Amino acid sequence: MDFSKRHGHGNDFLIQLVSPFVEGYSSDIAKQLCDRRRGIGADGLIVGTVDEDSPETPRMVLFNADGSRAEMSGNGIRCLAHAIFDGYFRPKGVSEKTFSITTDAGIKRVDVKGVVDPMEIYASVDMGPLGGVIEDGIGIRVDMGNPHLVIICDESDHPAPDEVAEKGSELQGVLPGGINVEWLSATDLGEYVFRMSVYERIAGSLVSQGLSKASGIEDADVVVLNTCCVRENADNKLYGNLGHLKSVKESRPGLKIVVAGCLAQKDKDLVAQKAPYVDMVVGTFNSTRVGSLLSDLRSGSTLVEIWDGPKPEEGFDNALVAERDSLYSAWVNIQTGCNNNCAFCIVPAVRGAESSRPFGEIVKEVRALARSGVTEVTLLGQNVNSYGRDLTLGIRHGRLAGDIEYYAGEAWREGPRRLAPLFADLLRAVGSVPGIRRVRFTSPHPKDIRPETIAAMAEVPSVCEHLHLPLQSGSDTVLARMHRGYDSKRYLT
Repeated sequence: MDFSKRHGHGNDFLIQLVSPFVEGYSSDIAKQLCDRRRGIGADGLIVGTVDEDSPETPRMVLFNADGSRAEMSGNGIRCLAHAIFDGYFRPKGVSEKTFSITTDAGIKRVDVKGVVDPMEIYASVDMGPLGGVIEDGIGIRVDMGNPHLVIICDESDHPAPDEVAEKGSELQGVLPGGINVEWLSATDLGEYVFRMSVYERIAGSLVSQGLSKASGIEDADVVVLNTCCVRENADNKLYGNLGHLKSVKESRPGLKIVVAGCLAQKDKDLVAQKAPYVDMVVGTFNSTRVGSLLSDLRSGSTLVEIWDGPKPEEGFDNALVAERDSLYSAWVNIQTGCNNNCAFCIVPAVRGAESSRPFGEIVKEVRALARSGVTEVTLLGQNVNSYGRDLTLGIRHGRLAGDIEYYAGEAWREGPRRLAPLFADLLRAVGSVPGIRRVRFTSPHPKDIRPETIAAMAEVPSVCEHLHLPLQSGSDTVLARMHRGYDSKRYLT
């Protein structure tokens, strides 16, 4: 029997090619082969095959080391992709670096970034939505085809790359068998989704100008650095990356370098002073103009366009032009800016005052996403549960004229029209859109959590049972010095 062995992110798999695949393939074979004492030894057996009715999509049938059949595994998919990429497995329909693999859990997209060496491949896998989220005393257990324990930690506590496998092995000694261990810095959580959302909209603006996603810097005509100054050492990271790009620019003068985001909003002309080879600098409120501004670039000069706030005539950051990486999930911005003044936070200075997107526009986007096949949306804002307070105030004071339902929703129009947030109404409206199965949101603020929001979470089936609610401190004195607007009693009640 012909086998190939591959390693993927700490797992090793045996790969056997069987065509056509016969249901009922003996699990005993997998158990014997994966036995590390009597067999070849591996974490699982992958059977690679191609169905006659869909030759363009290779199929993966996965067996665990104990002989049981598994639905899928991200590392297993990477290993099969490696076998395809280096020619061991040759499905006729696969010719690009991005392709699909059929698993028992559905079709999964694979994007091969490159080969580090003959034994290692760098590939990302769209695993689909998380399932089975369980919090325990160590971290969060999630089901991504196979169980993972995700440990939320401070950035300073994140293991170094060469320590990850060792620390994971130590934990696996006290955890149920077959669970993978991963670390995620707590500081990555909130800002990650904002950067991803902005990235999707910038990508959309570039695609609208006829560009497409490059496989890497070496193939790119335009490189965009989407910055975030909320993170520590953001300045050093930006100018360090720009220093690396300087040599690339010197060898390829036609390359366009764009700096966008809230660090660009803060530094403005300073970016061009420190890195005069940068072609464009755009801030927080006009990041989606990157594509349309490309034609205005002039060799030897830096185009700097920084808005002090959102411009109503430009719409809400053109959210509907987003170029999304995922087919099933989407980030949906509902507001920008923040009205809080936490002592430690720079957000109000670089993202401006709170500005909510019209209620009807958000629901319209979610309906369009659902029609395109999206089943999961995450509502984004710096303080999502204060969403809409500025809209109701604007209607009351006459600044927002016209269709009240468009701005504030049907429930507010038909109700007592209180000057209050509309987030609970938005959860109910988005959660009722046909085709939307999961609704998430981030980030809420403890001082603005209201009973109607909790009721919407409890009563709307599609709203996920998940609440990322930062405590910041258990000391009332510290909370007051941080200007958080609540104390420990308010948080707990």
